Amino acid sequence: MINFFLGLGATGIYSINNYVGTLVQIPRRAMGKIAATFLAGLWTKNDREQLQDIYQKSVLSQLAIGVLIFIGIWVNLDAVFHILPSNYESGKWVIFYIGLTNLLHCSIGLGGVIVVTSKHYKINTYLTFLLGILAIGTNLIFIPIWGITGAAFASALSKLIYVALNMVIIKNKLGIRPLSRVHFLIPLAGLISYAAVYPLQQEWPWILLLFVKSLAIIMVYLACLKWFRVLPSLRSFVQDF
Repeated sequence: MINFFLGLGATGIYSINNYVGTLVQIPRRAMGKIAATFLAGLWTKNDREQLQDIYQKSVLSQLAIGVLIFIGIWVNLDAVFHILPSNYESGKWVIFYIGLTNLLHCSIGLGGVIVVTSKHYKINTYLTFLLGILAIGTNLIFIPIWGITGAAFASALSKLIYVALNMVIIKNKLGIRPLSRVHFLIPLAGLISYAAVYPLQQEWPWILLLFVKSLAIIMVYLACLKWFRVLPSLRSFVQDF
């Protein structure tokens, strides 16, 4: 659709920036691949208590890692465009919205896998079809208005609706609570970390600035997670997993 509206050059810029934004989904993909068989076993035993526990902790871990990757990329955007050719900088908001899209998906943790392995597995097909329709419709609206940024925004908007519907189904059909208070503390920790590191705009070599900013982000972010008492739960989940 980008190629149709904007041409091949814009498509190339979008594609490369899209790859950077998709780094946020690394924890989601890694966990999803190994969890399906185990979750299916829990459904055969109808162990809803453990399903609830695993779901909550999967959201915790995926959000915690996803937010760190997202803010790490965004605060180091200048370094990203030192690596990429200068004309790709026009797609910086593609990185933001695609990163946000994948972060939204992280907010449902293993919810998609839990739905697929349950007796309500057909719902996932309907939701995927709906996501496709939403993506096409929103792209038709926003690409002519905002170009490649509009395409990325369309992805984020479509995913937001998809995630919201998933949470409704997870709660109403499966009896699993989607989010708890601790999950909202993770994006807050990310915002605090970004605000703390953003003013660090020294005239240093970009590779040195990349290292210093990344180290500072990690330290402030982990300190916030520890202060919010998210870190002990995350460490426990990783050890159990």
